[in-house]
Amino acid sequence: MKLPSVSVIFVSYKQERYVRQALLGALNQDLPAYELIIGDDASPDATVAVIESVLAETPRPHVTIKFIKHEKNLGVVANFNATLAVATGEIFVVMAGDDISYPSRARLMAEAFAQNPKVRAMTCASRYIDAEGAPIPSRPASLITRTFEHGGWRKNLYAGAPVTGAVAAYHRSLLDVFGPLPPGGGAEDADSIFRALILGSVMYYGTILVDYRMHASNVSNFDIRERSEQEMIEGEAQWASLVATKSTKWMSDLESARRGGQVDKKKFALVASLVRRSICRHELTSLSLSNAPRSLWFPSAWRLIKCGGIIKTASLFFMWVSDWRKYSHIRRVRRRKT
Repeated sequence: MKLPSVSVIFVSYKQERYVRQALLGALNQDLPAYELIIGDDASPDATVAVIESVLAETPRPHVTIKFIKHEKNLGVVANFNATLAVATGEIFVVMAGDDISYPSRARLMAEAFAQNPKVRAMTCASRYIDAEGAPIPSRPASLITRTFEHGGWRKNLYAGAPVTGAVAAYHRSLLDVFGPLPPGGGAEDADSIFRALILGSVMYYGTILVDYRMHASNVSNFDIRERSEQEMIEGEAQWASLVATKSTKWMSDLESARRGGQVDKKKFALVASLVRRSICRHELTSLSLSNAPRSLWFPSAWRLIKCGGIIKTASLFFMWVSDWRKYSHIRRVRRRKT
């Protein structure tokens, strides 16, 4: 079986404590040849120095390395876009500067892409570790490989697919069809998974291929055990607001795919309705968690009702008026994530 060419996309920011292990994971992939694109987002600590020392002491003749060092901080999405702009592979395997990818990760994902030509993005099972590298007690990862796509009984914006950028790989067609990701988003994974579902399907590879580190200093992949319930409420409200904002940009991707013939009228109508409901649902969730005034909550609630979310609106009403429901929601989130 001929494998597609692979670009490992390694992004780092302020991760001097963890980046050595993470980079060695990227350098030790068991492919015969591949490309490694490193994008550091102007780390203010010793992250760049550690990266340079690892590259100097561990030469890999079969790995083509490009190291992009930004002079000013661009943010997660812009740094991701900058690495993709110089990548030449057919498959982009994304690695973060604090997680550890197992040696077989890129090869197994490339093999899965080759065997499933409809797949446009892939995530894999992972194991949670803490700042010291010790396993974090959590719900066991699913080891069942599954494929997700819009249509049928799947009424979720992501068609039920897990959305975790640190364990993701993407097909080059996402970049060729849609171009760089829109600026202003908090992460690259939600946009990329959505784009993949427009063009085809998303696979969850049911083998643990990454140690996914959770620690307090990370931007998004924090150790949930160190967050109070109030901090989690505030974080969930901010996340819901961000998703509502990002969802408005996804309509332009969907329109672009329709004009390019990548989606038919039936799929366009289905996904457009899911996007509209996502915008309304996340907007109202954010307002409910943050105790928004009536003048904001009720118009948002009416928009969700018009999108067919009557039951969800009623549920969020009780969350809006009851602190107990807010904390109950956060406890469910904590259980789900651990």
